[in-house]
Amino acid sequence: MGHLISSLIENVEATAKSDEIKSYVTGELYALTDLGPEDRVDLNALREAMGVMQHHDAITGTEKEHVAHDYARILSKGIEECEFITASALSKIVAPSEKPKLMDEPVPAIPFISCPLLNVSQCEFSETSDSFVVTIYNPLSRPVNKYIRLPVSKAKYSVRDSSGTQLATQIIPIATPVLEIPGRESSATIELIFQAKDIAPLGFKSYFIEKTEEDIVIEQKELDNYTQKLLDAAFKINEETGLISGIVMNNRELAFKQEFLYYNGFVGNNDTSIEDTNSAFYTDSNGREMLKRIRNFRPTWRLDLEEPISGNYYPVTSKIVIKGGDDEVAVLTDRAQGGTSLKDGHIELMLHRNCLHDDAFGVNEPLIEEAFDRGLVARGSHYLIVGSPTTSNPGGKTAAAQERDLAQKKLLSAWTFLSPTNGLTYDQYKNKYRMEFAGLKRALPDNVQILTLEPWKGFSLLLRLEHVLENDEDPNLSVPAIIDLKNLFSPFEIKSLRETTLGANQWLSENHRLQFETAGNLEDLLNGNYQILDEDEEESRNKLNSEQSDSRNYVKRETLVEVPDSTDNFEITFQPMQIRTFVIEINKNS
Repeated sequence: MGHLISSLIENVEATAKSDEIKSYVTGELYALTDLGPEDRVDLNALREAMGVMQHHDAITGTEKEHVAHDYARILSKGIEECEFITASALSKIVAPSEKPKLMDEPVPAIPFISCPLLNVSQCEFSETSDSFVVTIYNPLSRPVNKYIRLPVSKAKYSVRDSSGTQLATQIIPIATPVLEIPGRESSATIELIFQAKDIAPLGFKSYFIEKTEEDIVIEQKELDNYTQKLLDAAFKINEETGLISGIVMNNRELAFKQEFLYYNGFVGNNDTSIEDTNSAFYTDSNGREMLKRIRNFRPTWRLDLEEPISGNYYPVTSKIVIKGGDDEVAVLTDRAQGGTSLKDGHIELMLHRNCLHDDAFGVNEPLIEEAFDRGLVARGSHYLIVGSPTTSNPGGKTAAAQERDLAQKKLLSAWTFLSPTNGLTYDQYKNKYRMEFAGLKRALPDNVQILTLEPWKGFSLLLRLEHVLENDEDPNLSVPAIIDLKNLFSPFEIKSLRETTLGANQWLSENHRLQFETAGNLEDLLNGNYQILDEDEEESRNKLNSEQSDSRNYVKRETLVEVPDSTDNFEITFQPMQIRTFVIEINKNS
């Protein structure tokens, strides 16, 4: 656990985002398997940890060093408590007849574990086991595919699914920079890769893995122009630098320049062939609505920038976008970062900060963080989407809709659990244990996602759903969606529901918003009811107003959904970007 805590200290903000997934998965599995109230203490440990992690210092990494250590301690404790719940819930599904106890207390029948150091290709369980089971849980409301990567010690493995089908596998060398990451304590030099396909919504699939006798290592292929293909995308790599120099995606080719630089009076950037973005770029507001940014401009006051670089930086929780003509380029991050577009056609993201002296902004210590007696080293990912803002892309989705789909899969990635085979052969394991499960009887549409499913008071559950697209992002998906909750969940039926406020702390029917008298409104301010001092500012204001929110067409919705015990009407309507929260009473299915 000490090594895990050191790794958490090394990258608290990324770990917090990963634990957000784990908290989400834990709540879902708890609700789907109807664990007892005695397990809620364990569930609350991670809830409380994630509550602390919402502080802006935890997200951005600007806390004092001893506070980072405390964050890591809190997260470590939450993870430990959470793993007991997930193991108990999965065991209840996989082995329902087995109910072992330890000192008269129920314990999981199967020790499902996760490997928190897979990001540095380290997992003692997969490296030392001759046979083991990998269970992939999908927290999304639609089926997903996922490539599974596990560090292993031998070069040939057999992977079989629940039907006995032998899956295609690949063994690849672990990259040298990963092998040299400080703190990595693993002798594995290769990874086993296979694809888990069609994992059911709120469900899982298990795969039986065992070593075989034949040793095979896949040789690395030489790089040719656009030979590095990924589904319907391809990219060109500079053989000397290893950086991307061209991209083909959604039937369009984009010249692309990638650089890793540092600030010492110079600008690092990702440079595209989109030349005219009209000084505009877009960043997300905590992973949901996109906000338009105009370089060197603020909508409500005259801006006189003394720091033109930092003054144009904005928080990027999950996505930054530039647009020009019929092209849209988006970069999705795996953790909160700062971002900007200091020149048309450029996207810039701040990967790491390091200051030799205190910056006098309140921390009172220099930002020089170390782990394992070295400066911080983190393995991260950026996800790139290139396409058209229209539906001319393959598949008929706009670039924005593709970005939303990728963000969902990235934020709520399928979770990987490992467990022992206990000496059983594949046939013995398959006959004894369940290897597939689906928590939903049918998938939800692409524009709606179950945001929360977790235990509430007594035997009720909290159910929160969201529409994941904004108005005008996609002509087919940025529309009201109607979801029928009847016969939706496999383990239970909803017998009644009542809508609450977003935070579930008040019945929506009893919520009465305060009305304030104001001398004006934000629209007047944005439209310029004050003195315009120069032509550049007026031009910037016109750029902002060209895509202002007057098209969002917000509609007041019903405040209460009445659902009598015998009604057939469980249909709930969601407007774009709308989140609705319900307390539901259920009847468990036998």
